[in-house]
Amino acid sequence: MDRHLRKIGNYTFDAQKDIIVEGRRGPIIKCKDNQDQVYCLKQIRKFGDNYRNEIEAFKRLKLEKQKHINTLRVYDFWEDDSNFNIITELCEFTFEQYLIQRWKTMSLNSDEIHDFLGQIVRGYQYLRRLKINVRDFTPKTILVQRLINDRMILKISDYCINENGRIDPRTRTPYYQSPELFNPKSMKIKQSDLCDIYALGLIHYMMCFKGDNIVNVEDFSKLQKFHEDLQVMNAFQCPRNSFIPVELLSLISKIVVYNPEDRINWDDLEQRLPSHFLILKDQYFVNLKSILGSGAQGSTYNTQDLKNNQQLVCKVIPNTKEGTSREKQIFDQIKGKDNENVIKIVDIIINTQDTYLIMEKCDQSLQSYLKEKFDSKQQLSENEIIEILFQIVQGYCFLKQLGVIHRDLKPDNILLKKNQQGKNVIKIIDFGVGKIIGKDVTFTEAGTPLFAAPEVLLHGVAYDYQCDIFSLGVILHYLAFQKMFKEINSRRELIEFHQSIKNRPFECQKHNNPLFTELIKKMIVYDPSKRITWEQLQVHSIFDEVRKPQTNIQPQQIQIHTLPQQPNPLPQQPYPLPQQPNPLPQPNTNSFIEIYKYIFALYNLANKIVQLFEEIEKEIMLQEQFYILKQFIIRFQLSCLICINQLQKQQQIILDGRVYQVKSQRDFSEWLQQINCQQLYDQSLKNYNSMRNIQAPQNSQIITKGLELLNELKNHFQNQDITFLLTHSYFKKFFQLVKLQILISNQSLKLKYFLLKFQNVFQEYPVQDYVAFSEIKLTLKILETNSMQNYIEGELKQNQ
Repeated sequence: MDRHLRKIGNYTFDAQKDIIVEGRRGPIIKCKDNQDQVYCLKQIRKFGDNYRNEIEAFKRLKLEKQKHINTLRVYDFWEDDSNFNIITELCEFTFEQYLIQRWKTMSLNSDEIHDFLGQIVRGYQYLRRLKINVRDFTPKTILVQRLINDRMILKISDYCINENGRIDPRTRTPYYQSPELFNPKSMKIKQSDLCDIYALGLIHYMMCFKGDNIVNVEDFSKLQKFHEDLQVMNAFQCPRNSFIPVELLSLISKIVVYNPEDRINWDDLEQRLPSHFLILKDQYFVNLKSILGSGAQGSTYNTQDLKNNQQLVCKVIPNTKEGTSREKQIFDQIKGKDNENVIKIVDIIINTQDTYLIMEKCDQSLQSYLKEKFDSKQQLSENEIIEILFQIVQGYCFLKQLGVIHRDLKPDNILLKKNQQGKNVIKIIDFGVGKIIGKDVTFTEAGTPLFAAPEVLLHGVAYDYQCDIFSLGVILHYLAFQKMFKEINSRRELIEFHQSIKNRPFECQKHNNPLFTELIKKMIVYDPSKRITWEQLQVHSIFDEVRKPQTNIQPQQIQIHTLPQQPNPLPQQPYPLPQQPNPLPQPNTNSFIEIYKYIFALYNLANKIVQLFEEIEKEIMLQEQFYILKQFIIRFQLSCLICINQLQKQQQIILDGRVYQVKSQRDFSEWLQQINCQQLYDQSLKNYNSMRNIQAPQNSQIITKGLELLNELKNHFQNQDITFLLTHSYFKKFFQLVKLQILISNQSLKLKYFLLKFQNVFQEYPVQDYVAFSEIKLTLKILETNSMQNYIEGELKQNQ
């Protein structure tokens, strides 16, 4: 056993390395429990009576059931003959230390100042409700905890209980003392929490002016003079700062005020500084500044699972909203019964004011996807329409089994999410107007009128699952013809249309695929009983190709010939390869005909990014996150070459469950003779092996996660179960963690642009549609600076 190891209670620490600070009242120590969980041990020595108020505060915090994110969590508490021992969560640094490091690179922006102020105020309000005071209110006693998403959580840490309501000036740092504390004899005012309002004003000023103090304090006489001048003005006149909004600066003049009764109070401050985020169950970080949508039933925000490092969304529904209990009931029905085509419910959290629905995150709505297609004059292929329709039917039939009528099927309530192979998966969402069926009918109106069935719009008319068949018919018409069945400008015109098809069947224009026309006519029908049923639709012949297996060759029967981990030669080729590489083929503006050309274009795209990294490395050493990204991209290059090698061996390759075959063996052979795959592979592998090893810095969860993902990917290579789609999915997992940090960094515009395009490559150029793209388009021509900047800013808006 290490001679420096010490044990106190159930916690151990290294007496040489783990002492954070040796205070006058006792040490603060980093320690571990028996499960290697890291905590902070605060020891308070027993001498005199001045420790009792502090001890009582920690006891009160430990006993309180409702914890607060902006105060220290107290986990354990005991005393021995000499000390009180308090176990709390461990924070990385003080707010003062964080600000000093931050100011070395950039100032705080107004959103960050607003956020930090709000966190401090909410933590202080929590302590007020528990009748706990702050002993010394300064940036040194506010601690900082960094979350896995690099958000900073501030925690007030220095507590006591003053039963008489008076504050002991002896525990306070002079600069942060309010005038009534600094010179208590001259002010016969009862000291209260308004003293801390003043200290908050000094902290606020420091954040706005990059560490400057409100007065240059060299001795007590200058501080005394500042207080005397402040008494004359009563309120401090804050200088201008063009980088900080006036409303934030004006707060300083309301806080740094001589007379405590004239200062803004804590309740008013809390109203002025609404929270930028929520943390639910210590797990879900809900970004209230990143709203995805808002409707009658609530708002939806970007959310991150801090334990599993997963991107999610959270729908916040006020409990006072009509239908909240119904929507929760529906989500309770769905939770735990996953279906690929219905949004996955991760968690449901209820408090006194709101209900929080935690769900998987998707890429975009069907409506936005269609708009992109229509705006670019692209038509959906028949196969894609059938695939979308099939998945909607599958998802709805799952809901029907649970007894749920959706009542609001429309493209905005159908989401798309790329799977690991880049394929769009349909997800039905938004059950805000849904209904759980008890007696197979319902009478209340709901639904978006343009897609709603006639019976839904007529009060007092019973309806069931068939109302959603009508909505699906309208959606199918929209998919097939890129327009609505008729131009409708008002509710009256919609009802008139419904009445017209009551007397005469809907006349659908002809489509190249007659099954589309047939189905639309069977769905857009006035009488629900005469519409095609969900069961009939599920077995309709239009879906025969979708249901039919792609090939009779099972993936596990194909031996995947992958390139070796060491630079050994490729397996013997069926024809000779040149020893020296000939010039690479010039980009062809024609669309891809063969899958191997598409794959090689992906290789070239990755190669461009690697070259950008290497240009940067000539000037500066890459930061760890960029270095990890470079490793993922080189792995991607290797996996592209492995897939081409597999095509050479098998004449086909399985990607996302689909078989892609070489169409012309002769053309493939001629193409391969121009490309020395072995040499390209050896060069990429040499590049990868020459990269330095990365050690994750202490407390850097993101770098640690990146190294874990790289190791997982390495195992896939070793097990020879690798494709470029799988490799890209690992790149995306890590890139999502560092994307925002990269986009606001000082790195080159070109690198940011190429990384974003690489992230989105299978959304913009999906493998199943490879014949629609050309090499010069996929490998990305360099755009004008403004175009690249606009693309980056668009991504930033989505991630804020």
